[in-house]
Amino acid sequence: MRKLIPVFSVFLCALLITNCNSEKLNEKTVLGLFTPYDGFPETLNGKVKEVKELNYWAIESNGEITAGNPVTIADRDSISWTNDFIVSLDESGVVEKSTTINENGNAISYWEVKSEGGELISADRYENDTLRNKLTVVLKTETMNKMEVKDANADTLIYAYELEFDGNGNYSSVQLYNYRNEPTVKYEYNYSPEGYLSNYTWTRNDTIRGGMRFTHNDHGFAETQEVYSNITGASSLYNYEYKYDEMGNWIQVVASQENKPEIVAKRTYVYY
Repeated sequence: MRKLIPVFSVFLCALLITNCNSEKLNEKTVLGLFTPYDGFPETLNGKVKEVKELNYWAIESNGEITAGNPVTIADRDSISWTNDFIVSLDESGVVEKSTTINENGNAISYWEVKSEGGELISADRYENDTLRNKLTVVLKTETMNKMEVKDANADTLIYAYELEFDGNGNYSSVQLYNYRNEPTVKYEYNYSPEGYLSNYTWTRNDTIRGGMRFTHNDHGFAETQEVYSNITGASSLYNYEYKYDEMGNWIQVVASQENKPEIVAKRTYVYY
């Protein structure tokens, strides 16, 4: 899916991210924290143990849109597209490990996450099996959490962010801070009556610079995604067509820009 603009480098989600019921179809898992969906989490059906997502260029074959060559890391720099990944989650729905992979299936980096009782405590980020960054929760209230990400070797702040939550556990705003702990970009979120993310804006220096607007289908997944800039006036519209598994989670999506197929993404799931 199209990334947040500018590229969201933080990792966002409500810290209590699962809603457990006795029936599997009523169980939900939120895909967000430490994944490419950090800025616009997806709610999945069932208690999910693992998700793997791969993205390909769309091609037409025999009148159908199918997956062509893999979208490379270099490709993503120009189209601002989400990375391929493998993520494992514990039974409470919190990420245990999230690995970003390249077009050859090789790991680029990964996060190892520590949690307790369904709540995040800390996380370590590795590149080439070398510890690079450490994330910690430094402040937590009923409606807000602040997290810091530091250089693992120098123990210096790289960035921080505050998440404010609404009464439904969704985050209503995200304030980013730089290495001096000075506020930079702020994201503000709005939701539809059904509880789906309808739009967000991003602001710098008290000026709204742009954002995204979403509509959702009957399965609760994004049907359209409009990216717009208040600075340039430019906008682009993506629409998404899905295929689903027996749990109602998507296993393939064709992403079209201005009604022209561009990307085919495929997913596999492991359930508890």
